[in-house]
Amino acid sequence: MSQQDSQRWLPTDRLIYGVLVKSFLPLQRYPELVYENSNYANVYVGAEVYVFEESVDKKWCRAYQCLRPFPEEFISNMNSANDVLPDVKPKVVIFPRKYVHFEAEKAVSTMPFFKAPSAEDFKPLISKECESRSFCDSLYVSSTDDISTGKPRKTPRPPFPFFRYQKRSFKDEMGPILSLISSHVYSMYSIGEFSIYRKMIKLYYDLDTIRFRLSMNLTTEAEKINLIRAATSLRTKIAKFLSSTYRKNKLIANSTPRNPDPYGFEGIFARDIDTGELLSYEIDKLRTLVSSSMLCGLTNNFPTVPVVESDDESSSNGLFGTVRSSILVNLKDLAWDPSISDPKYQDLSICVYLRTKDEVLTESFTMTKSSNMESALDEIPAMLFKNILETIVHKNKVYLVVVLKETIAITTETAPEISSYNISTEESSSHSPFSPFNSSTENKIDHVKKGLAAGVINISPVFKFYNGLSVANKAQRFNLYLYSSDSSDSQNFNSSKDADLGWGGLINKIIKDSSEGVSVNPRAVSLSVTVKEIIGKQEAEKVLSTSLVPIRSIPTYFYDTMFSQAERIYLNLGRVSLYGLPAADTNIENVTVQISCRNKAVKFCKNKLEERSGDWKFVSVRPNESIGESIRIEGVENMNEDETLRVLVYLNGFLMAKSNIHIKKKNEIIEYRKGTVFQIMSSKSVPLIHLELEASYFGRRYNINPAITNFLVLQTKNVEFDQQLKEHYSVTLKQLNNVSFKDLLKHFDTILAHYLLLLESVNEATDKKGPSSSLPNIVFSEFVKFLNLMLTHQENSRYWFNRLYKKVMSKELECPNVAPILIKHMTTIFDRSHSSWTRTGTAICRTILYIIVLAIGSSHSDEMPNFSHFFRSLHKFLMLADEPIMADQILLIESIPSMLETMTNHCKVEDLVRFAIGLFECCQEKEMNQKMYSRPLSVREEEYLNTKFNCLLKLINKKVLQNYLTNTESVDKLRLQFLSKTLEWLLTPYTPGDDKCFHVESLRLVNSVFITIIEDYKFDMLQRNLIRLLPYLCKSFVHLRRYCKKARLMRPRRVFTMLFPREIPCNYIPVDSIVNDEVVVEVLLELAIIICEITKIASSRFPSYQSFSEIINLCDKDTLFQSNFYSRQITNENVYTITKTVFLFFKQDWFPGMKWLGVSALLGRSSLILLSLCKDYIIENNSPSPSKESEKRVDMRLWAEYVKVILLVSNHKSASLTKLAITPRKAVYLISGDLKKISAYILNECWDALATGHYNITYAKKYGLGALSDCQFELFVHNQFLIREIFIFAFHRHIDATRICCKILWGLGLNFWRIFGSLQPAVNACIPELFSAYQIGKLRLNDYELERFVSCLFFMMHVPDSDTFFPACMDFLRDLLGFLHIVNEIYKIPNQEEFDDDRTARHIEMFEYLLEANRPELFHKMIYDLFIHFIQKKDFVQAALSLELLAGTYAWDSNDTLEAISFPPLPEQSSFERKEYLLKESARNFSRGQKPEKALAVYKDLIKAYDEINYDLNGLAFVHDQIAGIYTRLQSIDRLVPTYFKVSFMGFGFPKSLRNKSFVFEGLPFEHITSMHDRLLRSYHGSNIVHSQEEVDMLLMNPPMGKYIHVASVEPCLSISDNYNSSDKKSSINNKVRMYIENRDLRTFSNSRRLPGAKGVTDLWVEEYTYHTMNTFPTLMNRSEIVKVTKSKLSPLENAIRSLQVKIQELYGLENMCNKTLKDHGDVNDLFTELSTNITGTISAPVNGGISQYKAFLEPSTSKQFSTDDLGRLTLAFDELVAVLGRCLTLHAELLPSKDLKPSHDLLVRLFEENFAEEIERYSRTLSEANRSRNNMITARIISHKNPNKKASFSGRDHHTSGSNHSQFVLEHSDSFGPNSLLFGKYLTRTLSHSSTTSSLDKSGIVSGTSSTFLAGSQPNTNTDSQHKHDYSHSG
Repeated sequence: MSQQDSQRWLPTDRLIYGVLVKSFLPLQRYPELVYENSNYANVYVGAEVYVFEESVDKKWCRAYQCLRPFPEEFISNMNSANDVLPDVKPKVVIFPRKYVHFEAEKAVSTMPFFKAPSAEDFKPLISKECESRSFCDSLYVSSTDDISTGKPRKTPRPPFPFFRYQKRSFKDEMGPILSLISSHVYSMYSIGEFSIYRKMIKLYYDLDTIRFRLSMNLTTEAEKINLIRAATSLRTKIAKFLSSTYRKNKLIANSTPRNPDPYGFEGIFARDIDTGELLSYEIDKLRTLVSSSMLCGLTNNFPTVPVVESDDESSSNGLFGTVRSSILVNLKDLAWDPSISDPKYQDLSICVYLRTKDEVLTESFTMTKSSNMESALDEIPAMLFKNILETIVHKNKVYLVVVLKETIAITTETAPEISSYNISTEESSSHSPFSPFNSSTENKIDHVKKGLAAGVINISPVFKFYNGLSVANKAQRFNLYLYSSDSSDSQNFNSSKDADLGWGGLINKIIKDSSEGVSVNPRAVSLSVTVKEIIGKQEAEKVLSTSLVPIRSIPTYFYDTMFSQAERIYLNLGRVSLYGLPAADTNIENVTVQISCRNKAVKFCKNKLEERSGDWKFVSVRPNESIGESIRIEGVENMNEDETLRVLVYLNGFLMAKSNIHIKKKNEIIEYRKGTVFQIMSSKSVPLIHLELEASYFGRRYNINPAITNFLVLQTKNVEFDQQLKEHYSVTLKQLNNVSFKDLLKHFDTILAHYLLLLESVNEATDKKGPSSSLPNIVFSEFVKFLNLMLTHQENSRYWFNRLYKKVMSKELECPNVAPILIKHMTTIFDRSHSSWTRTGTAICRTILYIIVLAIGSSHSDEMPNFSHFFRSLHKFLMLADEPIMADQILLIESIPSMLETMTNHCKVEDLVRFAIGLFECCQEKEMNQKMYSRPLSVREEEYLNTKFNCLLKLINKKVLQNYLTNTESVDKLRLQFLSKTLEWLLTPYTPGDDKCFHVESLRLVNSVFITIIEDYKFDMLQRNLIRLLPYLCKSFVHLRRYCKKARLMRPRRVFTMLFPREIPCNYIPVDSIVNDEVVVEVLLELAIIICEITKIASSRFPSYQSFSEIINLCDKDTLFQSNFYSRQITNENVYTITKTVFLFFKQDWFPGMKWLGVSALLGRSSLILLSLCKDYIIENNSPSPSKESEKRVDMRLWAEYVKVILLVSNHKSASLTKLAITPRKAVYLISGDLKKISAYILNECWDALATGHYNITYAKKYGLGALSDCQFELFVHNQFLIREIFIFAFHRHIDATRICCKILWGLGLNFWRIFGSLQPAVNACIPELFSAYQIGKLRLNDYELERFVSCLFFMMHVPDSDTFFPACMDFLRDLLGFLHIVNEIYKIPNQEEFDDDRTARHIEMFEYLLEANRPELFHKMIYDLFIHFIQKKDFVQAALSLELLAGTYAWDSNDTLEAISFPPLPEQSSFERKEYLLKESARNFSRGQKPEKALAVYKDLIKAYDEINYDLNGLAFVHDQIAGIYTRLQSIDRLVPTYFKVSFMGFGFPKSLRNKSFVFEGLPFEHITSMHDRLLRSYHGSNIVHSQEEVDMLLMNPPMGKYIHVASVEPCLSISDNYNSSDKKSSINNKVRMYIENRDLRTFSNSRRLPGAKGVTDLWVEEYTYHTMNTFPTLMNRSEIVKVTKSKLSPLENAIRSLQVKIQELYGLENMCNKTLKDHGDVNDLFTELSTNITGTISAPVNGGISQYKAFLEPSTSKQFSTDDLGRLTLAFDELVAVLGRCLTLHAELLPSKDLKPSHDLLVRLFEENFAEEIERYSRTLSEANRSRNNMITARIISHKNPNKKASFSGRDHHTSGSNHSQFVLEHSDSFGPNSLLFGKYLTRTLSHSSTTSSLDKSGIVSGTSSTFLAGSQPNTNTDSQHKHDYSHSG
């Protein structure tokens, strides 16, 4: 506003956030306000505003509005996913204060670096001696104003709050996220990506639901965490969906370069999995930050589904086995076939158990329910199947089995019989095998159990082992399909081979996926099952105790040491069949087996939870079927010495056979193998039934193996060993180890305790007799083998060992003191390992952990064994280098961490640390001797290294050792020694080398140890020495990356592993299906994180030490950290390595850096810390000095590399904060901080350092900078890409960055001026680099950024007005800012094909600057590409215009020499020759494109050059010949006249290059305006056509959103001489003359509009609008902007003449088209229709009288009003109209498609003769006189004498001049050129094949030799003399 307005507004103390609660719409009532002040705008309810000014009366506010894009913006601006998404735009608006609701509690973060530049910011950069004003003051100084002070008249406006959400919580961020999703929804819909569009809509609603619940606090704490995790997962999916969008690569050569995803919408950022807050650099571990980013970017549903295991590991796991799993099962929704309304179940029994393919794992849970299944399934409790062994899960698939049985009544009353017998006779009855028993109580049963259906489902996916943490604690739902047994074949099946026949084999058949004998019972089709894994005993107990629903705990089927094992027998029945009888011959429908026992203490049940029964009735089956049911027999301990089971077999409910089966005999349980067959006897005591069964005993009271009994009776006290007893002991021990594991397990505790007593006893006896006995060694050897057998791979026995150990440690159980014995024996064996190594040694390595546990548990506190000798023996063993022993060394190393942890309570921690140091030192020495780190390794060696580093990792994570090592209260040398040694062990594998073979798996464990030390060990000495490792680590990173590339590790994969694994091999995690082609090299990421962590230490723990040198000096006395890995001094090589590392960080071919912006930001921050640590070294050791000799020692390459990587980091996408969207901006800033401030500081220091000792006091006074040197100049001139990077950095919206860049640019300009005395070299250096920045998509400007840069540059530049440097600066700025302005305008043009012409026009402007900057090759390349493009399209006119444009870049200078160029391929030649050649080719293509007028103009330019510059007579002759041919051709050429349209573009949907501008478009010949509408709508998608001029005027006044186009036809304006009389010319020639005049210098067009009030044509006044275009047609892109519009009034008579001329022109065009079509034998049907319509409308118009109405002006009553000249012009127009109409009627007759139309043609002729009778007569009279005059002239010529010098043919002047290097080249038969065609041909010398006939005229009147010339290949120089010679001979 004005000065008065500025006083009405007062700035607020801060930005105040508010939301509009009422719409303020001033432009609806007063639209003209938009022209008074741009701050007036319509602001709607819900608008987000940030107030920065208030009016004095507090009634009005001025604020930033976050203007969100409208839907039509997406439709108009989005064409593909490659287009930039419309984003929130800041707009300054004014509104009443009462319309807004302020939320003052929401803090708005403002960043100081966004401030507007002022003169104060540049004072520190200007020399104190400066006496001149700034450029800003010089430009804006005024006599009446005091602007020269540079101080604004009011407080500057605060910057827009880009970081407005910086301090907002997670739920507050949901709003912008939803707004962003809505934008993506619109964009995806606009570009047609409907699949992603639908996914985005679902994401929107899911997130909105979460936002509502979180904002309203409608959740518990646990639910809140789950919702936050779900929201985080959904946010990540947005980025993934956008990243997976199909991107159409339509970037052609002249399109705007696009930076992929400039807003960071595809960015992946790490968040806290519980709070959802973004992770930050200062607070969070970098390992967590990168790992979370990786999991978010690569996995599905993280963090909703956890992937990372907890760091808490049970210390006992390694000792006593892994944690077991339990399976929680719940049954739901039993389904039957829809055709059955009620399945009518009868006492349904449901049985559930777990099994593998080969064995049953758990007992079955059985529950019988009523027939009402709706309530039955609800009553069934959940089942917890406990104690599933991990080894079983690893080796087998686990199946859940559900069996449905029902109890039904027996329907048949018929006793069993055989069809071959006649049971009506007594004889038959006596021979029947079916004879009932006489018992009355058991003779018959009424009900039997029948199998209904069974189902099996593989539940392995619920185990964490298979799918990791993604399924942990997650219930999974399975649909279990039920099947029934098809026993139709069992009647005829008598073979015993198939044990799976019938009901009992149904489960096995389902598992085997067999369909034989399997059917579907429609009464039970499927069952829904929910299954969940419960990990650990405590979790299982917690579920049982806290569940609100009943849960039944089901025990295991096998002998399990975790439960108190009851004595029991499992009985399983197999196939039952009739003995000697085919089942098909009987009427038996069911066979039922019942068992019982006479001993009432023996009970039967399915599992121990069920009620026990004295008898058990098995499921009924048909004969020859398998029963397949297993029951549990209890009361084994109450059985008699001999016990039998009573078996009853019922056939059809009648008792037909029974027998007794021994289950115990002579106090031993009898076990029957599977398939054992028993014969069940009939009442006649003959076998009737064959029954297969299996009996297994589970207990430890009976059936004890004799070897175990013999061992347990060995004496352990007061034994006198003789030789016989020794042998007995030895044999007994060996026999024990041959017993099966199953038997040993039952008595493991007893055997172990007895072994310990035996060890003590044997050792005592040996001590008494002396060391000669070998029995102790035998006993120890067999003991170790026993432990190896029982504990190495068996979970059950390890658990029992654990219980025994706990009892010993709690003193519940006395244990003999065998510790010294065990330690002594192990020490002896390890000491002798270098000479002999036996299986006993291997067994010790496998069980050393358990032996140590026994030793410690058995030792007394006062008799603790001395482990020092034992440790030394281990060290000796680990030094052995034999390959076979390495496997045992691996086993030993694996046990070390748990072994040391076990010993911590009984040994000093210091001793354990010393042992660990010695152990790893031995390993290290062995590895170095064998050169393991410099050669490929065997599999065993790789395993060895992995085990070693895994051991080290576990060791430093053990709590006791960790507590000792991390204690920072006191400085312990041993502690630091261990850490220093550990670092050396870790760094050795990274030793770099050119052919280094890195072992990646081992390195990953090394990285895990390294990061643990960095994170957990906070000693000052350690941390400062870690900084000294940075050069070494950087060098390792460079070599490791090279190795990874060579080893092809940098390729996309579908799986990845977690960073910093705890064990090798790592668990692979599948990549999300949305994510494609991502490269992630985990080992490089890990090493990069380690480097970042150390740089974080340098910046946070040692901020006062700002260089490597200071850190190194600080560490001088740290004697423990002085190995070769630590830098003792910094060298140039170190700096080169660090810069190379930073470069590789951002090459990002090893992780998706453009998507993982958080990781990129982390690398950027760490890189700048690295570079800042090098800064002092470079400045001190590599700066120039005043003496010239020392300057030679300045390593400019080092400076270039250093500055390059600083700018690389600063210009990375993650550093462009204002370009990023709101959430990516916040996330990146939390990690990177203010990077540009650091970068600017380093650049400023470096720039000044390069001028050390060089201070120009004169320049300091005049120009404000005195520190100028040749080194500065050399750095940027020899590395011009740095200029590009400086410009890119300058345009970041950061005050420090822009300030320093302006200083460097100004200093560079002063250096150019100082050295060259001109700034043109500076222009030549800057403009190409700016163009390069634009090409790579990094120079992205908007108006504000350009204005900001200009302001800063003007504040920095100080030049006296009178100085000679001032004009040079003005010229430099004009070029520089002009180019930047074009770049700014190009980015406003949407990246769509429809705007390619606008882009090309801007590029042509841009290339003009490049030409001035002496970089024409880019311009040449573009023109050549255009030329090729147009030639391929056969658009020869546009191709000619391209060449004409290129020729315009050369001068008519024949004395210079131009180098050969590739685009287009032209040889070395002078400027004159090159321009001459290009113009000739341009003229030739104009002729080919039917634009001879343009060709004439080009040839006339050549005449002027030949005539005035080099006086080339041959050239003149050639050109005149071409001109003559063109003029001749113009008289006979038939060509089509294009139609011209005025097109206006309105609306904000168009870029500024088109918006509110009008153009003249060249259309197709006779193109209708509707066709032009269609073409424009196809080109400019989403546009609307405006039809009236009134609408156009309104749209121009108030431009709306969207795109609006207005099209109007225009006609070329002809300027025909008044002396030209058409009546005495041949009509056809008149037509050609008119066309020639029309196409010559065509840049003026007109159309007209009627004025109201006319009653007829005689008083019809019209307004004629004349449009003047910028360029002459034809023009590039077939359009030209209208630069001038004039309006004039036409009188009625002038309007009539004008209308007649337009109609004549139209008819001429039709005539030409008809002639051309007839000549080319084309299709005439459509053309005839057009011609007929036009002639009819002209001769006899049905409306308004047509053309004939203009005869009213010739009537006597009217003609008096007009002058005779005007009436004469009208008469001539009518005469010309009649002539052309006559010719058109002739063509009409020729084109008649059929004779049926002849009458209509005759009618037209008759009407023509009637309506134009007077004109026809006058035209005929004139024509007769013209013919008589022509005949007289011909007669006179015949009489006259011939001229002897007149040649009959044209001379060969079409050849090129001898002075040029041109010649003709034969034209190819095809005009279509491929992209590799050589269009610029060689200059070939003239050959004898060019005869005089070559230049003869062809039919079209043009020299045929001319059409032979085209651009094809290069142009070698030719011999001038030979050409002259040839010319003379030819002419002769």
